[in-house]
Amino acid sequence: MEVTFPYFVEKAAPVSGVESLMEYVCHYVGTLGEREDFILGVDVPVIAVPTSVGYGASFQGVAALLGMLNSCAAGVTVVNIDNGFGAGFAASVINRKR
Repeated sequence: MEVTFPYFVEKAAPVSGVESLMEYVCHYVGTLGEREDFILGVDVPVIAVPTSVGYGASFQGVAALLGMLNSCAAGVTVVNIDNGFGAGFAASVINRKR
């Protein structure tokens, strides 16, 4: 048995405080029989934006950028240092695909 369904959570924007719905796509895969087994997964897009200001030796954001790129995490979009516009564009592309 395999089921995919949307799950909505009401969240407030960090700066403006505007309430809106955040959609998570959930997947449930299960088998019935001698051994019941199931897998539950959630697709959540992550956009990483390194900033040029930070504590300690941040090297104007290069340390954060390299850390994000070296993580090689699946489903993570990394944009350049202080590139809020690029992050917003990536978010709109992800939103259009749903």
